[in-house]
Amino acid sequence: MQEMIDWLFVRYGRALALIMAAGSLLLVLLSMLMTQLWNLHGCYLCMFQRLLFLGIMLALLIACWRWPQRGTTLAMLAIALLISLWGVGVAVYQSWLQWFPQLELSCGTGSQNFMEVTVEWLGRLSPNLFMATGLCEDDDFKIFWLSLANWAALSYLAISAGCVGLLWARAKSKQSISTQGEGT
Repeated sequence: MQEMIDWLFVRYGRALALIMAAGSLLLVLLSMLMTQLWNLHGCYLCMFQRLLFLGIMLALLIACWRWPQRGTTLAMLAIALLISLWGVGVAVYQSWLQWFPQLELSCGTGSQNFMEVTVEWLGRLSPNLFMATGLCEDDDFKIFWLSLANWAALSYLAISAGCVGLLWARAKSKQSISTQGEGT
């Protein structure tokens, strides 16, 4: 089983990175579509997660484009991993706000933090993509008993696992290349 996973990540790493980039874009487009179709009101954390998915997409596309160049690819995969881990934190925080709404904590109230200021600025530039009009603790819309924040956390975790696998495969392929070079 381990050999099959190794083979998959080494042989099809570039394609896997491209699939994860396309998946990130698809998640952003689906969230925009669901917002329009079901009149959902995304909060600051929702909009910031869209930005993180777009950042992951961009990093993975650059990794695919520069795949033969090991340094650039490793750097972009590491950036995509860091962004996806940040996304896990944001989505889990939003899930926590949804699970415990009685704590009366919400985003967008009081002094604004970095995420809220960024979303406000982006909302003025692209209202269709980043305009925050909802509350973070609202979880009225669920798919298979999970809120969209829960699904986002799972998506970020999957992307993180994919990035770790790709980074590991790239490091392993470099090691096998250097070992083969020593034998000759």
